[in-house]
Amino acid sequence: MGVVLLSGAAAAPLHAAQGTAPLSEADRNLVVDMARANLGEIEAARMAQVKTKNPQVKQFAQRMIAEHGKALEDMRQLAQSKGVSLPATADSQHRKLGQSLNALSGAAFDRRYVAQSGVDDHKRAHALLLRVQTQAEDADVKALAAKMLPVVDQHLHAIEQLSATIAHGTTSGTSGTAGASGGGERPPRAH
Repeated sequence: MGVVLLSGAAAAPLHAAQGTAPLSEADRNLVVDMARANLGEIEAARMAQVKTKNPQVKQFAQRMIAEHGKALEDMRQLAQSKGVSLPATADSQHRKLGQSLNALSGAAFDRRYVAQSGVDDHKRAHALLLRVQTQAEDADVKALAAKMLPVVDQHLHAIEQLSATIAHGTTSGTSGTAGASGGGERPPRAH
């Protein structure tokens, strides 16, 4: 007799036996939302790398590409182990932001990127990760959110400092102390 391949409901017990039980629909949605948040940050940061002339904004954008890229890779591994398909692009909200950013240049671009992709998106990401930690049923999903939250908090703190610097007009086309050391010194944050 030949090899029998299991599919559909017949394969479900095999997944459960291997410890990779499928996620609930709610958990699937949370995983997809976390992936979209990372994709949005990466896409906006790539644009900032090309469009900004400000070395501090450029450095922050590079950090977003690296760290959200790592988070997205962690998301992909989790999704694969749980049988979840992740989107390949950001959601429509982030695509619209990208279009509006693309129309800007110079200081106007920097202000919009820092305010929207930096501060606003990281506040939303922080809220999303807290929601995942309280609402997700799957322990692996909760653990990934817990791993990502301190990084998002660091990003939010760094971008709030950069936003204040830009708002006060103290950035320049050359490196300053905050840009030279990766966002300046960061005091420990209380949670």
